[in-house]
Amino acid sequence: MQAQLIGAASSRLRALDVRIEGSDLSGSDFDESTFTRVVFHECRLSGAVFSRCSFRDVLFSGCRLNQANFAMSETSTVVFEDTDLRDSDFYAANLAGTRFFDCNLSGAQFSKATTTGVRFHGSTLTDLKGGQALAGAVIESSQVLPVALAVLADLGIVIDDQRDPPVEIARRGRRGLGPSVG
Repeated sequence: MQAQLIGAASSRLRALDVRIEGSDLSGSDFDESTFTRVVFHECRLSGAVFSRCSFRDVLFSGCRLNQANFAMSETSTVVFEDTDLRDSDFYAANLAGTRFFDCNLSGAQFSKATTTGVRFHGSTLTDLKGGQALAGAVIESSQVLPVALAVLADLGIVIDDQRDPPVEIARRGRRGLGPSVG
């Protein structure tokens, strides 16, 4: 199936045994829809709303899903492959067992998501939000730093190499610090 349905309102859609290829569904609203044995191949789905959806045996391959909303969705045997998911929202989604292979997830939101067994191999994970929600996920060694930075940001830990003394000490000078040793 190939379609140009930009901004379509398709909430509560039931898609079963469908292949959608080369279609532009940007901005479409699929809220509370069910997708079973569906393939999205080389589709443009920028800004699409997949909130509260159910995905079973679904493949997104070569798609553009930047700024898509998957909040509170449930997945089972879902693969995102070579897909642009920049700034997408997976808030409180149950993604257990999902695969993200060679995807761009820069700036994606994972707060309160369930990611047990999720694999992120080959994917870009910079500037993630909700990094703590990646507990139980599987990453490769090249992804350690971006994920660590996301977790540190969630914990409110600031990385600062500047060794300036606190403002009060700088204002009073060294005389206010007590007796000198030496």
